[in-house]
Amino acid sequence: MDIFVRAIIVAAGYLISGALVYIVTLSFLRDRKAMRWPTVKGVVTSARAIVTADSDGNPISRAEIEYEYKVKGKVYTSDRIKFGVIGDHDALLRRYGVKCPVKVYYDPTKPWEAVIEPSGNGWTVLVIALFLYWLWYLPCNLAGFSCSA
Repeated sequence: MDIFVRAIIVAAGYLISGALVYIVTLSFLRDRKAMRWPTVKGVVTSARAIVTADSDGNPISRAEIEYEYKVKGKVYTSDRIKFGVIGDHDALLRRYGVKCPVKVYYDPTKPWEAVIEPSGNGWTVLVIALFLYWLWYLPCNLAGFSCSA
């Protein structure tokens, strides 16, 4: 393979991997920051499964959970569960039924921004690990070097 083509593949890989790491890291840091936000008691006002279709017509299900909370006498509504990837939607619907009390973490500078699950997600570690793999293995392999540790 031509060295120019190799260089373009490696550069594209670095750009894509770097963008993914950047996006996931921002989500992770925002999530960690939310863990230090003040909390108030809230209540789930709506919990339902939304079913749509993908481009092939296959059904896609997601949970829509809305909750209400009060900060300094003002009532807010949010549907954000957490930042980043949300896992098992059925489990969310079982966990957060209508009238279920929730602990709401809200941004003190923007109280309309809130989450009820501010824990970091495991996707961050996976994406960073894949990026490190990309940094070491692929360019090394494309350059024709032995890539064993």
